[in-house]
Amino acid sequence: MVFDWQNCVVLLLVLAAGAYVGWRSFLTIFARKQSGCGGGCSSCPASKPTNEGFVSLDSLKPTVRAGDQSS
Repeated sequence: MVFDWQNCVVLLLVLAAGAYVGWRSFLTIFARKQSGCGGGCSSCPASKPTNEGFVSLDSLKPTVRAGDQSS
């Protein structure tokens, strides 16, 4: 195999990508957890459930449409 400049560029790119993935993995595994958003605390407003999209059972009762009445 001939080792020309294109192989050198590819080798450098692959090593840089591997170093980046390794660094991000290291930070994910060994970094201290910060107390901010994403920390899992219950005082965050984003962690509280909302009632948006809540459908009550009363609203699911069948209703009679004006054209469906049979007399």
